[in-house]
Amino acid sequence: MRIAMSYFVELENGKTAWLAVGKSAENAKILEERPMLIPDFGKVLRHKETGEISYGHWLKDDSADNWEEIDEPQEEQGAE
Repeated sequence: MRIAMSYFVELENGKTAWLAVGKSAENAKILEERPMLIPDFGKVLRHKETGEISYGHWLKDDSADNWEEIDEPQEEQGAE
């Protein structure tokens, strides 16, 4: 897993948006910068205390130490 920066921006048309990690917008004004915990491909994040599953987690009031990386759960085949 890795930590990457995500950005809350104001676009030229006045709208605001979160930019996905690795994306950019020309002429956007950065309003907030926040680190995001990203799992490796084929993995998900699981909170060590709550068991919450996430494909990415903003580290605003949390630490990367509270998360672990696990294999992505496989969907179960339903009975036909």
